Amino acid sequence: MSTNDAVVDTAPPLAKSRRTLVFVAILLGMVMAALDLTIVSTALSTIVADSTPPTGRSWTRPSTSWPANS
Repeated sequence: MSTNDAVVDTAPPLAKSRRTLVFVAILLGMVMAALDLTIVSTALSTIVADSTPPTGRSWTRPSTSWPANS
């Protein structure tokens, strides 16, 4: 195979309805992820306040400290 040979993609193009379905599925996933992130970030302070034991030790830690403290 010489350096001038090109790889040809022989996959048939997606039908318009299939392409639309894939696009809508990706957008729906992105909307669900954004909605989840919004709800969790808004409620996290309440969740932590309600879940903190009376001893004052918190169950949450930054993710970067987990490997160091394992």
